[in-house]
Amino acid sequence: MEETRLDFLAVGEALIDMTPKDGAFLPKVGGAPANSACVAAKLGLRSAAAARVGDDAFGRQIRSTLKDCGLIDDYIQTDPERGTTLAFVHLDDKGDRSFSFYRKGLADTALALNVELLCAAENARVLHFGSVALAEEPERRTVLTLAMHAKGSGVTVSFDPNLRFPLWKGREDELRREVLGAMDYASILKVSEEEAEWLFGISDAEEAAGTLRERYGLDAVFVTCGGKGAVGAFKCGTVKVPAPDVTVVDTTGAGDCFGGAAMTKLLELGGNANALTLDEAEELMRFAAAAGSLATTKHGAIDAIPSREEIERLL
Repeated sequence: MEETRLDFLAVGEALIDMTPKDGAFLPKVGGAPANSACVAAKLGLRSAAAARVGDDAFGRQIRSTLKDCGLIDDYIQTDPERGTTLAFVHLDDKGDRSFSFYRKGLADTALALNVELLCAAENARVLHFGSVALAEEPERRTVLTLAMHAKGSGVTVSFDPNLRFPLWKGREDELRREVLGAMDYASILKVSEEEAEWLFGISDAEEAAGTLRERYGLDAVFVTCGGKGAVGAFKCGTVKVPAPDVTVVDTTGAGDCFGGAAMTKLLELGGNANALTLDEAEELMRFAAAAGSLATTKHGAIDAIPSREEIERLL
């Protein structure tokens, strides 16, 4: 077990994205928290993912892929009884995706709390989580406990609702309640334009960013708007950036790439969103938007993560 402090710890699901290819499905490693952790690792941070996988071929593929990404794998748990979670990805003619999940009772829903993981969460620079982890117990309890302890220890807690409605079929009110409850632990919120409208009833991205920052006492709010770019609300002001012009192939993981890149740039700028100047905030937003856009130019999530050189070249 490595004892050096982590820069970035993502907690929640690591799974297999069954990605369409030539009339069949190709197994690719995914899961929003794991994707974000890989972005941070590829951009040079000491990054780890806390997740639970099955003792099967898919679980071994996840472990191997995350390790190849440069992640510290001390917090990947192996479940001897449950299989690895699968998400089938469906792409429309514009590259936008939807998901079908095979998750009920499988490994990632059983992420277990332990002393090592609690210690890592309390000592990381950033802890990141999303709402997929809130759909089932005991993972919900584990993740919220980690977020609560991290925030109490002064750790920056990044929350991306990342709504996946198929996991909450018939439980939409519970989904909204769980996400709004999790906001108590967040320092930074990353939300899509559509999610902001569904969760908070605010359709305008700039209004959503500023209102949510004030309402929940957040350090920063990022609202992503697909091909229209993104908006960030900070103590220093509001920043709106366009999406770079790229050829979209597959949007899977683009939001995770934006979030991971945004948190990486924040840490490089000192780690305190409230201390950013307006120029620094714009630098952060442009870097994250470039990363997210580049992630749409290739198939898959982790395979599409751009390098720092590719991001800077696009900028």
